Amino acid sequence: MKEKMYGVLFAAIIILMSIPSHAGNIDTFGIGAKATALGGAFAAQADDPFALYYNPAGMSWVTKKKFSMGLQVLIPDLSIEDFHVVSQTQQDLGEHEDPLLKNSKDFSNDAKGLFVPCMGFSMPINDKLSAGFAVYVPWGVELEFDSNPVNNPAAFNAYHVYMAREVFTPGISYRVNDKLSVGFGLSFGKSHTGLEKILYIASDLGHIERQAKAITEEDIFGAINAEAKKADPNAPEINTASLAAAALYSKGASLTKEQKYLADLLAQLSLGGHETSEQIAKFFSTHYDGEPGKDHGSEIEVEMFDHFNISYNLGLLYQATPTTRLGLTYRSQTKEGYQGEFKVVRPDQTVDTMDAMMDYKQPDQLQWGIRYQPHDKLSFEMDMVWTQWSIMDRQVTTLSKDFQVHTLPGNEVLDSETVTKIFDLERKWVDTIQKRFGMEWYAKDWLTLRLGYFYDPTPVPDETMDFQWPDGDKKIYSLGMGINGSCLYYNDTKLNLDNINLDIVFQYGKSEYKRYLGGESHNMNESYDLTEFYHRRAHLSASGQVWGFGCSINYTF
Repeated sequence: MKEKMYGVLFAAIIILMSIPSHAGNIDTFGIGAKATALGGAFAAQADDPFALYYNPAGMSWVTKKKFSMGLQVLIPDLSIEDFHVVSQTQQDLGEHEDPLLKNSKDFSNDAKGLFVPCMGFSMPINDKLSAGFAVYVPWGVELEFDSNPVNNPAAFNAYHVYMAREVFTPGISYRVNDKLSVGFGLSFGKSHTGLEKILYIASDLGHIERQAKAITEEDIFGAINAEAKKADPNAPEINTASLAAAALYSKGASLTKEQKYLADLLAQLSLGGHETSEQIAKFFSTHYDGEPGKDHGSEIEVEMFDHFNISYNLGLLYQATPTTRLGLTYRSQTKEGYQGEFKVVRPDQTVDTMDAMMDYKQPDQLQWGIRYQPHDKLSFEMDMVWTQWSIMDRQVTTLSKDFQVHTLPGNEVLDSETVTKIFDLERKWVDTIQKRFGMEWYAKDWLTLRLGYFYDPTPVPDETMDFQWPDGDKKIYSLGMGINGSCLYYNDTKLNLDNINLDIVFQYGKSEYKRYLGGESHNMNESYDLTEFYHRRAHLSASGQVWGFGCSINYTF
């Protein structure tokens, strides 16, 4: 029987680790139905296999072998209202703004269920030492919106994002004496992240006279002059299309493909009588009125993996008095090295792929709690969780080759240094402290009722919030119960299932208040102002809620 049971455990580990899973927004909403029902206030109790996350020291207080397997389902609903993007520059110049951005839109995410499995096993080895393992998802986020920018103009920032870390954590716990225990867990993880968005290159580039003049003077004539002066400080000033084309053609065989294209374009402009920067600007304004940049609307998809990473959990548990227990847990930082693919599908259906890499850090946490049990049927616990989100200063994705984008209709090419700022995002997150509360009432020998609450302040400031991390301050309420199999009968005959427990939890969470952006977010603004000529600012209000259900089946040997 034991051999069969261990075979089942091994098979369950393999199956669980192969299931794609994502947690709630950024931090976990709970691991195991029991701890989740108590609002995650579990550091001073930690009496099931998921102690390896909440407090590894708790395993040595469990006197029997215990196996637990569970699933949590989360349904997030994020509502965006009055989303619009304005350009004060265009308003001052009397230019028409892009109606796709200017007109306010309301939209919400596609509310799909997120499935978060977990499993664990713990056992005493002797009266001092216990060991176990757990499989769970400590971090994660997934949100998906309509990809059509007509319905969701935020798709130009991101319409589908996901990140999750799944871990296998073996650990041990040592009972120092009757009052004190210590524990350690080592987490072996794998991580998966991705992003889908649409590239916005101003669809109002019909108003390009000002932009084309600046590009001609600075990026074309300026660059050619600088190179000519470097070779000959006395070289004459290049300030016409014919002189610029001649300077490029003089390179001969060393002329790159992009330079040849530009030289041909300048030669054509010269033949048409468009020599100066002012004449060239007039030409573009006349011929490309209302046309977007050539690569406007390109679809970008990024998918990256980190197949192996490590972190650890340390815990202390102290029985201060017969009714009071204290718990302290440290969860270490995780360094992740992502590798994967960056894919661009351009409007003409050409596809460009390149390797993508990102170094990322999941923050360390410190959780401390106090559990008070005034009598044998009632207990309370309060926890605080400090998270060092401030390690998230920037989020940088490095590409294996230049990502080039055509911004003016059919001609000018911006280099990768200019474009990669889309993937070099400032974060500047702040440290947070969660407040967690849980209560248990042992109503009957076979029934335990639970209540929980936690407050989770967002680490994301207005200045860097975007649709990759659309987070806000949250209040999460939970209600749960534990049912022992001793209550089960069939035809008036007890089924003798005393060693089986079922834990159930219901969750509801909502944002504490509507979050407003009035143009503060650099990350949002840059998605609509790639050329930096229009100084666009994104405005919106956001609120959200989440519904959750979870259950765990526990077997005591």
